[in-house]
Amino acid sequence: MTESPDPIEDFTAPRRRFDLPAVIALAVVALAAGIIMSRNTSRSATERAEAPPRPDCVRFPGACIAGLAVDPPPELVPLAEAMRQANDQWTVALARGRQLGVFPEKALADLRTALGTTSAAVLDSKALLYAADSAGADERTRGEAVQALRIAYEHRLALLVRATRQVDGASTPVSGYGQPAVDEGATVPSGAVVYVRLQSGSVRVVGWDRDSVHVFGRMAPGETWVTEPGSDTVVVRAEGMPRGLSAPSELDIQVPRGARVVVRAAAASLVVRGLDAEVDLSTAAGNLLVESVVGPIRAETMLGTLTVVGPVARLTASTTSGALLVSAPYDTAMVDEAPVITRRAGVTEPFGDVLLRSVSGRITFDAPAVTKASVHNIRGDTRLAAVPVAGGVIAATSHVGLTTVVWPASAGALLDAGSMKGGVRVPARGDAAAGRLAVRAVRGDVAFEETP
Repeated sequence: MTESPDPIEDFTAPRRRFDLPAVIALAVVALAAGIIMSRNTSRSATERAEAPPRPDCVRFPGACIAGLAVDPPPELVPLAEAMRQANDQWTVALARGRQLGVFPEKALADLRTALGTTSAAVLDSKALLYAADSAGADERTRGEAVQALRIAYEHRLALLVRATRQVDGASTPVSGYGQPAVDEGATVPSGAVVYVRLQSGSVRVVGWDRDSVHVFGRMAPGETWVTEPGSDTVVVRAEGMPRGLSAPSELDIQVPRGARVVVRAAAASLVVRGLDAEVDLSTAAGNLLVESVVGPIRAETMLGTLTVVGPVARLTASTTSGALLVSAPYDTAMVDEAPVITRRAGVTEPFGDVLLRSVSGRITFDAPAVTKASVHNIRGDTRLAAVPVAGGVIAATSHVGLTTVVWPASAGALLDAGSMKGGVRVPARGDAAAGRLAVRAVRGDVAFEETP
């Protein structure tokens, strides 16, 4: 019994006997493979990670053929259903991992790249099967197309299972042995500041309608929790050093919704939500997620990913090498086995005074309306999907990174972009009285994407 050939090479492997339908199918596959390779080599790994493949002409022209079957053949329905369930589990695990801020950004990018590759393989195999059916290929040729789709399904299913386990593993402590429990609180006088000092672990800071701070959860072995009440400042902090490969701290901190909150952390990942007063957040190596905060926000991280979900009245956010994402609320839906993120409908409140800065991290600013914003990036890429309101101004500067402007065709604001030494592919348009978006780059390129 001979060993089955490589599933990718099997698409174009020569056969001893040819008939006209098989030749037509092979010609379609060869042409599609050439287009796919040429497009993939021109796209960076980051772009592939940020933009999962879609079932259109970008990845494979055959996917745009009218009448292309999306449903799998009957013999592959159970496998396709298993893959769909695995994809749903992966989406849930990914959302949980990102919310807790415990999943490394590089591992996430690598996984998205791999998942994008398997998703493209599924689309390519579906189009191959469609080409075989359209050409009236014989049973053998169609069987090989079905087998190619089966292999693509199996590879994607296996990768989805491994990806889900990896995310779940990243948020699962190594060992919970010896973790001391924490369940304590203190009264917060009116006007007092809640000061939180942390070292590592996963921490959620949530506002509630009480005049006290309450901390519960588990500390890493070797750490202890200290509460210091005061009339002007209430300090809650972790002391000691975690031991070996012990489980990190996992804490929930409830604070008065209207109290000013200051958090300083060494390597903790933070989730902060549901506050009406000013927040001042800083972590050196952890991820940071801020949402549903009405008051002014100051947030910074060096190596982690910083995400702020608005609209916000005033925001100052900065990273050193971590990604920085500021956006309106969004929803995630599954379309043809791939997650698609879209702005939540009905969100029209403008973003206020926004200042975004990064040294080498990627900045993404996605807002339907902006009053005033400054975006500065030195070496990282920047993506602007923001439109100023009438009289509003958005100013973006870059040194060597790529700045991409996503601009609605209906926007009436003035779009003004320039680069000293890089390429510029942004048409000047609009009226300054309706708002102004100005992009200035030193050595970087400036690109333009128009949306409906």
